[in-house]
Amino acid sequence: MPALRSPLIHPFSNFDVPHLLRVHVEARPDHPFLIWEPFEGEARVWSYARFEHEVRQVAAGLKKRGVKQGERVLIHLDNCPESLIAWYACAHLGAVAVTTNARSVADDLIYFSGHAEVVGAITQPAFASLVASSCARIKWLAVTETDNGAAPQDNARPPKSESFAALYGDPADVPMRAPEPMLPVGIQYTSGTTSRPKGVVWTHANALWGAKLCAMHEDLRQSDVHLTYLPLFHTNAQSYSVLAALWVGATVVLQRKHFALAGSMLAVVAVGVGVLAFVALRRPASAPAAVATAPAQATAASSGAAAGAPATPPAPVPSQTPAATAGAATPRPPVATPAGGASAPEAAGARTKTAAAAKAPAKDMLPIAFDAKALVGTGERSRERDAQVLLADGKVTVTADNKDVLHSVPYAGVISVSYSRGRNPLWNSPKGPAPVARTGGGAFGFIRGERHWIALRTKDAFVVLRLQDEEVRRVLGALEERTGRTPERVVERKDAK
Repeated sequence: MPALRSPLIHPFSNFDVPHLLRVHVEARPDHPFLIWEPFEGEARVWSYARFEHEVRQVAAGLKKRGVKQGERVLIHLDNCPESLIAWYACAHLGAVAVTTNARSVADDLIYFSGHAEVVGAITQPAFASLVASSCARIKWLAVTETDNGAAPQDNARPPKSESFAALYGDPADVPMRAPEPMLPVGIQYTSGTTSRPKGVVWTHANALWGAKLCAMHEDLRQSDVHLTYLPLFHTNAQSYSVLAALWVGATVVLQRKHFALAGSMLAVVAVGVGVLAFVALRRPASAPAAVATAPAQATAASSGAAAGAPATPPAPVPSQTPAATAGAATPRPPVATPAGGASAPEAAGARTKTAAAAKAPAKDMLPIAFDAKALVGTGERSRERDAQVLLADGKVTVTADNKDVLHSVPYAGVISVSYSRGRNPLWNSPKGPAPVARTGGGAFGFIRGERHWIALRTKDAFVVLRLQDEEVRRVLGALEERTGRTPERVVERKDAK
């Protein structure tokens, strides 16, 4: 991966879209991933396991039709389950899904198919003749049985076309390939307002980045249901809705287009006069059984996902744990809640209690990599070094830019996790808040704003890290999950020198 700074540090190294799907299949196979709610026709539900199985079946069909890694397949559909199954089938095979605007005219499709050099196409009855006549160089054409759930007005398929169901093959023909984050996974075309539309290439790493960031910004959890009605041929629905839900292991409710939803718990974020393209449904306690299944509730309980706490992606089985992959899906509260119900950041000047009993450390979880400043040395001679931190293989490893290993601490060896803001990193000593090290004398140079410190206390020493503000919640949540230690917010006493 010449484009990456280091395969061990890049957050999506040794990871890609099919492996993200597999993570959830291994962790909660019976949890609903996709619910299809058409305006006409019957609703359908795909669990994570069933969805991956059908994805692999269609991937086998693509392979049988000669589609190779890196080749492009046109997907010209309004919202429907086949659109998602085909997109993820391409990702599984290593092919590239070219998703085109369903309102495109013949001139558009002639350009898209020729420019992308697509080898085959998947469409629906309403567009079948248009795609067949516009994409002259395709080797095969698959047509869905319905128009987004509705019976087609014209049942006559174009010559040499076949049904989408004919694509279903033997999943054994397409075993899981090695992860390739820099492999292209999709192509979308710009609107072409100033010139010919430009083909924008997504890599698997791009898709995972969108999944992770959108899940974090939407504060998605495993128990959430995400309504998706905007077009899947666009980045908005793919990233904000489907990939974000996949990242945390949530459920996607798919519809063909926007509809009026009266009396629902709807969260719509307005931007100017427009609307940001996602609608997230926070599931009430009395959710329908088709969505809130018992296996899902059991999984959430066993993974420590309490009500109101954002969930991270479930861990893959140990044999498939990547060396260094994506971080936690969403930020978590950085500290324990003190008595009285106020969060620790709100309880200015108050010490949080040390957890009476730590939870058992979790060893087999998705690895997390992030940059930090590591404190080296003690007292007035302490100084900072640029470092990379990796939470993987049951330990916290801090490596300097010159590859020197500064710290390597097993999760079980962490006695406490402290968070503080200010000039000096603090920890809760038996006598109260105390500095881990003094940073006077200009040892670190000039730093704007407050410093965010995380101190890991071990039997013999401290591991002290300074993080950017936007990383603190994510890292503290990940440390709590892996070490079993509840982070403590430490506030320096006014009489401290």
